[in-house]
Amino acid sequence: VDVVRAREAVGHDETGNPNFEPDVRRRMVERRRGRMRAIARAFQGQTLRSEDWSTETPLGLMSWGASASVAREAVQDLDAEGIHMRFLLPHVLWPMPDVAMRNFLGSGIKYLFVCELNATRQFAEMVKARYTRELVKYEVEVISITKDEGLPFPPSEIRQGILDALAERPWKQ
Repeated sequence: VDVVRAREAVGHDETGNPNFEPDVRRRMVERRRGRMRAIARAFQGQTLRSEDWSTETPLGLMSWGASASVAREAVQDLDAEGIHMRFLLPHVLWPMPDVAMRNFLGSGIKYLFVCELNATRQFAEMVKARYTRELVKYEVEVISITKDEGLPFPPSEIRQGILDALAERPWKQ
């Protein structure tokens, strides 16, 4: 008995009709890649929030999605206490704002806090995998602050996570 196995995702042609022909598949994948390249060019550097990085500090923070505004508030609270941090908060993770990310990692930070509502640390792991060269070159340690219980972070929880991690590391403001 001949068995035909379909892919997990059904390919479509330009008109939206299902199609399993390899040449159509290649053409459509390249079409999607072209769109993503165009999006990356159009939004490079504009898909994030950050602040002036002129203040010298070894501390940086990245977050995205629902945690980003709360993480920013935690950074402001720490700043009021005399602990200054840089932050970079991408609006989207794909396409990743590579130029901004690389500039941020090379801005003098030594400890990078990644705050996310995900116990598996997906964003932190993506940063480590995609920017290994920069993390090694600039000697940046990635420190995850995660939460996965169905509730958002309050700023105080991120603030305390940062303070707890700093208590275990040698650092100077």
